[in-house]
Amino acid sequence: MAKIKVASPVSGIRGTLGGLVFSQNQSGTFARAWSRGANPRTSAQQAPRIGLSTLPVQWRALSQVQRDAWDVYAAALPQAKIDVFGDTYYCSGWNWYCTVQQWRASVGQAVTSTPRAGDTPAAATITALTIDEDPLDTSSITFTGTPFTAAYGLVFLAFAPSSAALAPQYAKRRLALSIPTGTGGSTHNFASLEDIFGTLQESMSVWAWSYVQSTTGRRSAPSTFKDEVQP
Repeated sequence: MAKIKVASPVSGIRGTLGGLVFSQNQSGTFARAWSRGANPRTSAQQAPRIGLSTLPVQWRALSQVQRDAWDVYAAALPQAKIDVFGDTYYCSGWNWYCTVQQWRASVGQAVTSTPRAGDTPAAATITALTIDEDPLDTSSITFTGTPFTAAYGLVFLAFAPSSAALAPQYAKRRLALSIPTGTGGSTHNFASLEDIFGTLQESMSVWAWSYVQSTTGRRSAPSTFKDEVQP
């Protein structure tokens, strides 16, 4: 998807032209190639889809006062985002409602009807990422800098056959580990990464993105670390 910056007298672009779909949301105008998406209906795909399908129902069940509170929360300075042009923009209260509920659900927290303000937690520092080809169950990640006593640690992993073939910022990130509040400890093991990414070969590059999530549903900036699959 490409972000578009329009200037006067054009205020926006919508519709399909030459295989491109133009549209606009609160973040600005964008374009993407038209395609009929695949729908494999795997269990991993269906689980978040079911969760997303319930959000509009939950949002409509909120009172107007509660929806207004989400709009106020979304417009506050801590929620400001920066787009690819370096411009500041703000998402809607509905966007933040969906984001917070999904983040909370990913670590087993219940739905919250009201936004919970709070300081953004400090990021943890990844000091070691060990990915073993055999056995993969010994793969682990080690953190320092942030104790997991009042926050959730969420780790996203993406891998590429080689660092030259695919830059980490373009790698597909998938949730590989979530550390619940109060767990403690600085080293945590993964389940088999091959269940997530397919067959791993020796010397493949693996990146980890670590986010610390507070009990109010706010996430830290990511910490990044890379290692190669060991024999």
